[in-house]
Amino acid sequence: MEAILGQSAALFILRVCSLLLPLMMASTVLASDALEPGGTALTVVAPPAVGGQALARVPTRLLATNHAAAAGKVLFERDWLDPRAGDGAVLAGPHYDRSSCTACHVEALDGLSPGSTQPYLVARPVQATSLEQLGLQANTRHANDLTPEAIVSIRYTYRTYTYPDGYSRTLRTPHAVAATSGGDRFPVALRAAPLLFGWGLLEHVDQRMLPPFHDPEDQNQDGITGRAAVIRDACTGRRKLGLLGWKGTHASLENQISAALRHDMGIDSPSPCQEDAPTVEFSPQELSAITEFVRHLAVPAHRRDENRRRTDEGERLFGRVGCGDCHVPILLTRNDGPPALASQRAWAYTDLMLHDMGAELADPGDGPMAREWRTAPLWGVGLVEARYPKRGFLHDGRAESLEDAILWHGGEALEARSRFTALPLADREILLDFVRAL
Repeated sequence: MEAILGQSAALFILRVCSLLLPLMMASTVLASDALEPGGTALTVVAPPAVGGQALARVPTRLLATNHAAAAGKVLFERDWLDPRAGDGAVLAGPHYDRSSCTACHVEALDGLSPGSTQPYLVARPVQATSLEQLGLQANTRHANDLTPEAIVSIRYTYRTYTYPDGYSRTLRTPHAVAATSGGDRFPVALRAAPLLFGWGLLEHVDQRMLPPFHDPEDQNQDGITGRAAVIRDACTGRRKLGLLGWKGTHASLENQISAALRHDMGIDSPSPCQEDAPTVEFSPQELSAITEFVRHLAVPAHRRDENRRRTDEGERLFGRVGCGDCHVPILLTRNDGPPALASQRAWAYTDLMLHDMGAELADPGDGPMAREWRTAPLWGVGLVEARYPKRGFLHDGRAESLEDAILWHGGEALEARSRFTALPLADREILLDFVRAL
């Protein structure tokens, strides 16, 4: 942590060389050998795109022995508007957006029919007045069928993006407004649920790998000014790295899940800061169990064996265009923690840094982080595009395909986007097929 905040980039690189040297000697930049994308324990053979099995799931062998994760799966899938056994009470609400984790994280839901899933978007107030009235999230439902906090309306505008070769795509931009029961109307930022593949591996990244990616002043003059998300621990006040969430707002998976329970479902969970905490709706044991389940959600195996020459060419194009400058292929995990997470090579395709993605992707308003987004991991995105073609990509689901997501890249990623769009159509498809196979 102190290294990222204080030392020079040269020292960063020296410190990380010992970690990367075995990988540079053993493999190419990407996983062109037999290395598993989610490490030796958290890689699963993905079901067919038309199947009903969850895309993100805990491996069966782990679920059979990890009783906490098995209990957490039940909690993750539960509808918290259904009365709890024994007391007849519901947990969700009174104000909430969805009453189960799987209502938004559909990739972790068994038995869901493919093809029709729309992304559910939550609304985040961005102005001081709306934050005062609505808090960090504008909930659109009330558990007792009373008036909700807000009604969120979303409209889309459309424009055509034309490639240099004349090929074109239609891109959509969402515009969202929250209307309160008192008649006030506020612009809001939208958030789609991030994909849950391999979050436990990301939480356990060896942070000694990250300093070379932290270059807010662009000292290496490559046009990329990645910035580590530094947050303060609510209990100790100490600074930590935010590794999780669209803007790197959480340092631990338990904190991320606790915030989702509170803001998305209206469920209070225990705070680690209070020894004598008031009665909470979600017990410490339940929070630990659901965290253990999400922590062990696996990563789909690569699907790159059908045409190896095409895959290799897509890999080369991915690097040549510059995608890998931010979507860094590999991260190593720490040597402590659960066996499935320790000392793993995780092919996540992210540097976990915040990047300025340009004005077009910015949240409304003039917040200091409006244009910044943490590099999204790429593992599993092709399966999601195939099974849930209407789910959308990027932080607000605006991109209707992986190709559209690339075309929305601006700011630091503008050069990479320009190099992608300058490729011949056949090469663009080869690169996209490589990403779809990750």
